Amino acid sequence: MRFVMDMNENKKEEQQGRDIIPTNRAEVTVSNNNDEIDIPDEEKKKKKKRKKRPKIYLGYMVTSACVVIAFAVMMTAMISTPVPNDNGEIPAFKNEETEEETRKFIYVREVSDGGLSTAEIYSTCAQSVVSVVTEGLQSSGIGSGFIISEDGYIATAEHVIRGAERISVILSTGEEYSAQLIAENDLTDLALLKIDATKLRAVKTGDSSGLVAGERVVAIGTPASLDFAGSVCSGEISFPDRVVKVYGADGALEKKMTLIQTDAPVNPGNSGCPLFDSEGKVIGIVTMKLGQNFSNVGFAIPVNEALNILNRMMFGQEIEEELISAISIRAAKLGVVGNAFDINGLRGVRIEKFASNEFDSAVKLKLGDVITHVGDTAVTSAKKLSEAINKYAPNDKIDITVYRDGQILTFEVILGG
Repeated sequence: MRFVMDMNENKKEEQQGRDIIPTNRAEVTVSNNNDEIDIPDEEKKKKKKRKKRPKIYLGYMVTSACVVIAFAVMMTAMISTPVPNDNGEIPAFKNEETEEETRKFIYVREVSDGGLSTAEIYSTCAQSVVSVVTEGLQSSGIGSGFIISEDGYIATAEHVIRGAERISVILSTGEEYSAQLIAENDLTDLALLKIDATKLRAVKTGDSSGLVAGERVVAIGTPASLDFAGSVCSGEISFPDRVVKVYGADGALEKKMTLIQTDAPVNPGNSGCPLFDSEGKVIGIVTMKLGQNFSNVGFAIPVNEALNILNRMMFGQEIEEELISAISIRAAKLGVVGNAFDINGLRGVRIEKFASNEFDSAVKLKLGDVITHVGDTAVTSAKKLSEAINKYAPNDKIDITVYRDGQILTFEVILGG
């Protein structure tokens, strides 16, 4: 069928001879009024029918899908929801082999805040802490301690009662008792006292073997004076097994101790006080702190090793060397006192005297010998000699090289302690 177009006169000639065959057989008339297209009514009806069918089918499909999904959800909920028994409990699992009913409950572990608060530890443990007052010929002192048995045994630090002629123990209640020194050990800095009292509240001891850095600790003691008795401070374990070198007044190394390092601000007077863990159990005995130029670097004797010694003290038993060495090892000593020597290129330490005739060095070396080497290490000053000896332990055998009467001699010497 031919399109009949009504257009302007100047365009009619251009359209002549151009026949367009549409795909359907409807006649379409195009006018120049707003380019409107007139479509016959029959064709419009067919088009409307074609447009409605897809919408109807889609609606059916959506409705059916919703019904199927809802049914599936309902069945799943019914299957997964346990049906209560008559008593309202969830049915027990059945053992396929025995067909007997067994119950299995799995509880989620609750994480606590790490133990007791500092206030709770204090209220529970302060009654077990005591003040230790000492009197001597020239001075008096004060320290701390704690009750380890209800019949009056008190643990404290050895340096608290060292040289004392009279020792008193003051309980948290203010009651004062005269104390008897049962035993002491300077190498481990432990001492055991006894007062004539009963039904005392003893501490609970913990386990110092599994301590880790960062654990919370609490110390209760008597810093400075009796005016501050029962003071509490808290902190953390800075290092669980620190090896600390202890030097004497002469600057010589005396011993090496394996101690608990803590940042709890312990002070003079806290010596001998208990160091509690977060459960209120004693895990250490405060023994010392770093020098006055440092803050919050304190040390405590691990309670496991301390109890091994305190228990033997209580029963009057001998303390084995291995128990002592678990806490403290006495520094090796050559047993000589000397000064730096440097003449004509010969450098070393000239022996001025021997500390004791009991040292092996006093037997094999002579006054005036110039020590030039300890093993393979050259020594040029008393400090260098001390540092070289500190690398060894008591009873170690080492070679000492000396210059004597124009000769270089080497002797095997057994170090003392």
